[in-house]
Parts: sequence; C-alpha cells; structure tokens
Amino acid sequence: GITGNPSGQENALSEKTEVRTDTKPALQPENPETTKDTAGSDNADVKVDEVDAVTTNDQNPDEELSETVKTTTGVSDLRIIISQAAENKTQFTVSTIGCAGKAEIGRVLFPTWTARNGQDDLHWYEGTRDKNGEFCITIDSKDHGYETGSYLIHTYIHGQQGEILKVVGSSYNLEESQPVISMTEIWNNCFKVSISGISNRNGVSDVVVPTWTQINGHDDLRWEKATYVGNDTWEAVINIADYKQSYDTFISHVYVTDKNGQQKYLGATTKIIDNPFVKDPLEVTAQQQENDGSKFVISTQNCSKKPGIKQVDFAVWSNRNGQDEIRWYQGVLGANGEYLASVDIENHGFETGPFIIHTYIKGNNGETISFASVNFTLAKLNPIIEYDKAVLNNTFKIRIRNVGSENGVTAIMMPTWSRSNGQDDLR
Repeated sequence: GITGNPSGQENALSEKTEVRTDTKPALQPENPETTKDTAGSDNADVKVDEVDAVTTNDQNPDEELSETVKTTTGVSDLRIIISQAAENKTQFTVSTIGCAGKAEIGRVLFPTWTARNGQDDLHWYEGTRDKNGEFCITIDSKDHGYETGSYLIHTYIHGQQGEILKVVGSSYNLEESQPVISMTEIWNNCFKVSISGISNRNGVSDVVVPTWTQINGHDDLRWEKATYVGNDTWEAVINIADYKQSYDTFISHVYVTDKNGQQKYLGATTKIIDNPFVKDPLEVTAQQQENDGSKFVISTQNCSKKPGIKQVDFAVWSNRNGQDEIRWYQGVLGANGEYLASVDIENHGFETGPFIIHTYIKGNNGETISFASVNFTLAKLNPIIEYDKAVLNNTFKIRIRNVGSENGVTAIMMPTWSRSNGQDDLR
C-alpha cells in the first residue's frame, strides 16, 4: 500500500444505496432537455389510461421487469424491450415494439436516470427509427456517472403535432463486473495500466494510478490519472522517462473514487523492465555526408523501440595526437527511432583520416546503460578553388572548398597578383 492512504477505502465501493422502486410514468415537461421527469404528476394535461406491459433482457427473455403504462387510444399495443449490448457491458438498448406502421407517431423520447440520488443524472434521449420501423436508443453508463444497478426509463410516444400519445415506465438492472487490472507492452517508451469492470452502484468520479520504481522506495512516486476509453475501461499512461530508474520493477496501485467522494484501493500490478542492450548490444555506424565531404554522420542502429533511453552522447576525436581535439555531440532522435549526430572536421582542426567514436547511452538517472566504440576513416579531400566572376565595388572573392588533411589545417594563404608585369603587385 501507499503511505497516507485514506482510511476506510476498502469499503467505499460496496456501500449500499436505497433503490427507488417507484417507476410510475409521468408526462413530459415542457422543456425535457433541462427539466426533471416529474413522475406521478397530478397536473397532467393529457388524459391517459393504465395498461400492462412487459420488458425483457436478452439474458432472460421471460423475466418480467417492473413497468407501468399510461396510454391514449391508438397505440395501446406498444411495448418496450430492453437488452444488454453484446459487445459493451456498460451499454444497453431500449427499443419500442409496436410503433412500426403507425403514421400518427412523430417521435419517441426516453428520459433515463439511475435509482441512486433521484434524477441527478437524468438524460433525455431521442429515439431513432430502425429498419423495422421501431424507435430505439443505446444507453451508456458513462453518461450516468458510470453507475450500475437499477435504471429507470420512461418512454414518451409523441404524435405528429407534438401531442403525447402514450407514456411507458420501465426499469433495467445493469450488472456490475469483476474489476481487472492489466498492463500493455512498451511502446514509444511508455506502457499503459488498464483497469476494466470498475463501474458500480455508487458511480465513478476519478481513477488514479500511483506508480513508482522499486529501487529506493517511493522516491519517484507519481500519481498518474487514468482516463476513460470506453467499455468500462480506464487507462493510465506511464512514461518511463518520468521515473528515476530506466530498468527496474515498476509498481502501480489503482484507486477509484466514487460519486460520494469515497476512495477505494482496487488492486496493484507490477511490470519488470530489463535493460534490452544486455541481449542486444549497442550498434553504431558512421558514413561520410553525401553533399559535404568535410562532414560525416554518426548513427545508432538498434535503439529504436527500446525503452529507458534518456540521452545519447557521442565522444569524437581524430587518431592524431590523442584526444587533443575531442568533442562531445548529443544525439538527435530521428524519425526512425535512432539517434544521429553530424561531425564537421572544422571542429577537429580540419583533420582527415582515422576518427574514434565512443557512444554512451544514458538512462533516466544519468547512468550509462550501454556503450559502443567504433572507428571511422574520413577519406582524403580534394580541394576545389572557386572565384566570383562578377566584380562588385571593385572587389571579387576567391573561395576554397573541401580543405583538410591528416595533419590538419591551421591557415590558408592565397597569394594573388595581376598578369601584367609579373608579380610586381603580389599580395
């Protein structure tokens, strides 16, 4: 567990709530989108009669659910069917039976709320007509605070002029699932903690995943927030770079806060991340740059998709006179997941010939997690002399490209004179 965890959390999600059994239907308010469904109103302006009806779910089609119906003439045979969604355990479908072929029906509304805390989560859903001519909606618990248990559904059948033809009251019990905590594989230096089946009768307002590495206890503890991704599943993204250890046992706990503000410890999971360079040693190459012979490019070859890399450093120097011109280059992460650095011999006294390259892979805590040494020989350069044919302000320029040698270059002189009278104007 985590030090400082609120007491009594283990009972937070098992707290019982009083289930409302009054499913007596009511007439639609004037502004249903913003007004509560006034069940049992004595001020109804439409005269209705009560009849019996049955709703079922697909797990037990013969099970009778509590239901009351008020109706006008013309749609007395209408019924409501409620069934659990096959591929999403947080959803169920409400559908009319008997609307097909009735031209007098204009639209159907389904105000829905959970039995907990009255109509605090009331939603008005408008039904869509399916290919069979019936009206249906899909209700998701995420729109009702992720609550399970008893849902109350009233169905309003409206005529073409907006008048109410019939009102049906139904209920449905959305079952709880067993919570499951799992972890994904590592991708882009991250892994995910996935938590499913946590919807409950008290709802869900927040899910957090405190995570830390095993070495040195809670010194890198972070409270990662999980987000809802659908189908009663929440996910927290764990970025390895946010922790002090690149390779260690990562420990994650899961806490769920319900709509009553009670937090409960749900469970824990661990992920062991090993140094991948132990089995796959670091590989580095270097090659002369195509468009500039005075430069060469260093590149790692097997860092892509490996976790725990915070930084890559390349130490470079020529073989002449030891490390008198050593330079450190920080690798830049390329689109292919490898680290690159461009070396210009200007930084190394314009020397060509053999170069020595040491590569250091650094982890989250600055520690070296892998090392490689390679040699590269920069070929002899062929200088190219150019000059400007145009004279501007009585001046023209001479330039020399691809300058370098195995002994380096400290200066370049360009003695110049005019053709007439020999070198009498040599400079």
